[in-house]
Amino acid sequence: MIYDHGLLDELGNFINILKRYDKLYIYGAAHNQKMLAKYLDICGISTRGFVTSETLGDIAFPAGAGVILGLSDKYYNEAYPRLVTREKPIDVIFLSERAKHTISYKVTPRQPDEYNIEINLADHCNLNCQMCDHFSQLVKEPCFLDIDECERDLNRLSELSGGRLGIIKLLGGEPLLNEDIVKCLKTVRRYFADTPVWIYTNGLLLLSPRMEAFWTACKEYDCAIELTPYPMTGLDIMAIRRKAAEREVDLRLTEVCEKYSLKYQLSAHRLESGYAFVDCYQKNHCNVLKNGKIYACPMSAYIHYFNEYFNRDFRISESDHIDIHETSSFEEIAEFASRPVPFCGYCDIAHREFHEWKRSERLISEYI
Repeated sequence: MIYDHGLLDELGNFINILKRYDKLYIYGAAHNQKMLAKYLDICGISTRGFVTSETLGDIAFPAGAGVILGLSDKYYNEAYPRLVTREKPIDVIFLSERAKHTISYKVTPRQPDEYNIEINLADHCNLNCQMCDHFSQLVKEPCFLDIDECERDLNRLSELSGGRLGIIKLLGGEPLLNEDIVKCLKTVRRYFADTPVWIYTNGLLLLSPRMEAFWTACKEYDCAIELTPYPMTGLDIMAIRRKAAEREVDLRLTEVCEKYSLKYQLSAHRLESGYAFVDCYQKNHCNVLKNGKIYACPMSAYIHYFNEYFNRDFRISESDHIDIHETSSFEEIAEFASRPVPFCGYCDIAHREFHEWKRSERLISEYI
């Protein structure tokens, strides 16, 4: 499987082209175009405003100006001729439909019922995967969620969000290692009665006799199981399916073909490609709740395990997370998630790549 870097290449070329202009406008003034302006501002590119068919004739474009065609491609035949048939034609700068939609999706602050939260029930794991983005194979001692602290955090997050989120993902490491998992499910439901709750597991413990109470809790608290089967584990998928059907629990398989691992390439020095964050799957999607703070991604939330294991110093600053007990509104949390954080500079997205799944050798080359 090949990691598609086409979007990243396009964005790099796009930003370089825009740097040639001192004066830039965006054609279109709807939500997607406003999010494009926000993205360009994040990248250090300023725009002078928005142009529409109605205002086009009123603007005296200065010499050397450029207009970014920010509208959907379906409006191309309407917008482009208006720009190039002017008495003084203006440079038109294009961006693919894929790029326009991706940018808008990534930098748009989410409403509560669109916002996903991840919570580790256990940082360690019973399966040793290479290149884990939670660094669970590097955790030296078992580490479980502090349920009392998490309850305070869920209470506060419920206050801020009105008790509704898009999805709450309970994961790890391996969440089923936490013997208090039933209490965890009950606590989540206490504060988020209607939010979908997904438990991500490798499934190795699902058929263990001690998990009977867990299956009962999944049914009682309406929690779905997201199962990722890994090679060489001998997992009895059919038996797990039968178990889920018998206990009336929603079971979903996250991998339906051969399992691959993604190498999240880290750079020892912060990179300058500030435009790259919109090509990161985790950005504005994998928000991690940990110790009263929300982190932009699991790598930033758990990088301390990497640092401890390899004696490195990938730094986390106060700007890499937002404290939910100090923020005054959910809107602040959503805006935080829609922008890059300093830690994003450590991720060399241009060199991310897929590999065949293997057990980890706990080598730094799995990340650098």
